[in-house]
Amino acid sequence: MAASMSAHASGLHGAIRVAANSSAISQFLPEDLAEFVTSRPDLRLQLSEMTSPEVLDWIRTDRADIGVFSGLTPAKDLVKLPYRRDTLVVVIPADHHLAVRSKITLGEIASEPFVALQTGSSIQSFLDRKASELGTRIHTQVAVQSFDGVRRMVQARLGIAVLPFGAVEPYLDATRLAMVALDETWATRDLFIAIRDRAALSPQTSALITSLTGQPV
Repeated sequence: MAASMSAHASGLHGAIRVAANSSAISQFLPEDLAEFVTSRPDLRLQLSEMTSPEVLDWIRTDRADIGVFSGLTPAKDLVKLPYRRDTLVVVIPADHHLAVRSKITLGEIASEPFVALQTGSSIQSFLDRKASELGTRIHTQVAVQSFDGVRRMVQARLGIAVLPFGAVEPYLDATRLAMVALDETWATRDLFIAIRDRAALSPQTSALITSLTGQPV
């Protein structure tokens, strides 16, 4: 009993509530979290997938201990810690006329039918804003809630889409899809970890953040 209580006090046991957007979950978090929990078999992780604005809302309302979100979403009232960087690419059917291109701009594809992500997605909101700045708009043919849904709709030739590199590249060999670089300075974006208060972090949460970022909190 004494050993068990000591483990709880030192942060070896317990649960950490993690909220993360789809980009982080589809690309980086599975391996990063697996590496962390391997040496902590008594530690439980509760991972919830949602949009970046929802992630930040969960941090603000103490429904999550840490959140992983897109830097495209404002979070001035929270502590932001750098996590990863990803790159947006264009995903199209393999026999699409644009598949021969090595890179393409948003302005060149804005008039194409699009497979869009759910309302609230930081990627979709950002693309809509960038298209508006160009004096045009994204022509959404169909909207879905997941990266997998986007890929399947593009594969069915219902439109093209913009997704993170890591949500496209691993699936190219097994699908009838092609990937074209998005030739925009903003195509590379940052993912951050959000917390409310450094001083209020539990030992296990601090250890997880250190593992994810490579830096002490």
